Amino acid sequence: MQLHLFHGRTTPDEYLQDWGFDGPTINEITSLTGTYGELYVHFENEQHLYLAQKQTGWDLFGDCALVMSFREELLQTSDGYFGDWELTQG
Repeated sequence: MQLHLFHGRTTPDEYLQDWGFDGPTINEITSLTGTYGELYVHFENEQHLYLAQKQTGWDLFGDCALVMSFREELLQTSDGYFGDWELTQG
């Protein structure tokens, strides 16, 4: 599966006069799980895990997962803040 990030901005309070920028596409996801308000993205192997961590800046969780980071209802990565995201079959 792939995670696509949309409607990006550089700060959470930035006013968008258009749709914003597209974020990275994160590949080779095996599942997305949630527990106690946290969302975890799981990967096929460490190679894809570390590539996704480099793309997003998200923290490692367990053997092969990252913790999605949210700030002010926006998905946060090292490149910006995103209002929309979707998980699709790759």
